[in-house]
Amino acid sequence: AKNVGRDAAKEGMRDFANSSVRYNKRVDDETKERLLNGKRDPTRTDVPDPTEIVAFTLENAGYLQIMVKHPPRPPRYNGAVARYKVGGSPPANHKELTESKLLTRPHEIITFDDEALGQTLYIALYWQNEKGRLGPPSPIQSHVIA
Repeated sequence: AKNVGRDAAKEGMRDFANSSVRYNKRVDDETKERLLNGKRDPTRTDVPDPTEIVAFTLENAGYLQIMVKHPPRPPRYNGAVARYKVGGSPPANHKELTESKLLTRPHEIITFDDEALGQTLYIALYWQNEKGRLGPPSPIQSHVIA
């Protein structure tokens, strides 16, 4: 199914390129060459590893919802990865946080199931760069799910 979709997209893009670029009299030959042949710069761009620790706060956002507030993501970062667990004893380290979610907005809401009502959420955040590498973890915070 994936290949069928890709082939259909190729056909659509070919039609778009022909109608918008190749046969368009307003596009000069140099621009046509650059757009249709897709020459790329072979130089790799270095993406630095995240070094900052995410500062964040937790608030109740509604029934079974917790709002995670953190600063806007720095340039070249995908967002903050939340590692968390619900209920049980407080985690001894970050490896015990088994669930994860990528937070791309500064104010993100995490919604929980009915079984989580009244239990404690343990959560830590990490910055994630464009290559998927994680920065250092924040201290683990806790919040009761209401």
